[in-house]
Amino acid sequence: MFLILTLSIPSIALSHGGRIDAEGGHYNRKAGEYHYHNSWQSKSAINEKSKKNERDYQEPWCNREGGKTEFVLKDETRIDCLTSEYAIEFDFGKKWAESIGQSLYYAMMTGKKPGVVLIVKKQNSRYVKRLMKVAEKYKIKVWVLDK
Repeated sequence: MFLILTLSIPSIALSHGGRIDAEGGHYNRKAGEYHYHNSWQSKSAINEKSKKNERDYQEPWCNREGGKTEFVLKDETRIDCLTSEYAIEFDFGKKWAESIGQSLYYAMMTGKKPGVVLIVKKQNSRYVKRLMKVAEKYKIKVWVLDK
């Protein structure tokens, strides 16, 4: 009994209060990455999951467009990508509505045009269609990336 209790103490000491998902891990906001708590996860599963991070899309796209990532405004909000012409919000499909407000706010604060990069599985998804309706009315430039 003493041996079993002794062997379980290290795992208790190394754990933390973060919840894990069905994949056995979670997104660490401070580190800006997804990590697993189960050592049995394969490298391919880790690579697949990490590609779902917004920054994996944001940084290469913004660099290619000559923009600055994570531009900090005076109120300490962060623009995902600021180019010479656009203040751009990156979001996954389900957050299409949130991306509209953020891009309009960033545009207002910088004097740039609003832009949204929406990351989706299908180019013709309902999220893209919804975003495009609003973007047309409010003159928001939209780019769509495949997830």
